[in-house]
Amino acid sequence: MPAPPELAGPTAAVGPVRVAQPADAPALFRLSAAFAADGCLLPRAAHEFAERIGEFLVAVRDGELIGCTGLAELDDTLVVYNLCVAPHAQGGGIGRRLISAAAARGSRLGRHRLLAASKSSGHWFLRQGFEEVDPQRSPAAWAALIPPGRGSRLYCRGLSAPAASQQLSATHPRS
Repeated sequence: MPAPPELAGPTAAVGPVRVAQPADAPALFRLSAAFAADGCLLPRAAHEFAERIGEFLVAVRDGELIGCTGLAELDDTLVVYNLCVAPHAQGGGIGRRLISAAAARGSRLGRHRLLAASKSSGHWFLRQGFEEVDPQRSPAAWAALIPPGRGSRLYCRGLSAPAASQQLSATHPRS
């Protein structure tokens, strides 16, 4: 089955970003565990990836899962979590492609924004069109995403609605 158009994209040696499949769960766990061990991601048990597999987008190169992000719906927002790219693949645009695919999915689902929390300085998120938001001035559900004492910051990016012509053709197919 081909990837939905919003997940496809040409990049040399890397296939399209796609929705994770059950067989990807062990690789998701392995990739994420290294970042969790460094404190960059919240630790998750292997079974959590299997149970939430449909929430993940993945990037694969030469059969190796090299990047992933989880997406959770929260009101009119799509929350980006567990975003990571294998160290040897960083700097090649994989994270940007994952965020672009997340934004496309959010727009398709009718969400108005992407939200992410990060312990990093946030420069990368700012380059991807996010803005830092003050958790104290944000909806309580957003502030609740930041574990106490973790030192994370919140970043938000607005999403475009799907093109009217796409919405029209989806609801009124041409004969």
